[in-house]
Amino acid sequence: MVLKKKSSVITKTAFIPEVAECAEQSKASVARVLDCATEVLKKHLKKGDKISFNGITFQVGERKERMGVNPSNGQKIKIKASKYVKGKFGKAWKDAVN
Repeated sequence: MVLKKKSSVITKTAFIPEVAECAEQSKASVARVLDCATEVLKKHLKKGDKISFNGITFQVGERKERMGVNPSNGQKIKIKASKYVKGKFGKAWKDAVN
């Protein structure tokens, strides 16, 4: 039996000091840049733009309206059309984790 190592979750609070040290910037300035970058990414994704940088591509996918089943009572339900964000990581990212 192979036991799988449990991965940890790196939160913004833990991430910011590492980036600040690497970039030789203050934690406050790194936090502000990350917040702004997140807002800009969301703005462009909402417009339907495809965003690609550093070997990562983000884009919006669409799910069509469809029929489903309510798991609690088994009745058929209509599921509204929706959008979702999908990301694709390039070869360098894949090689980095292997």
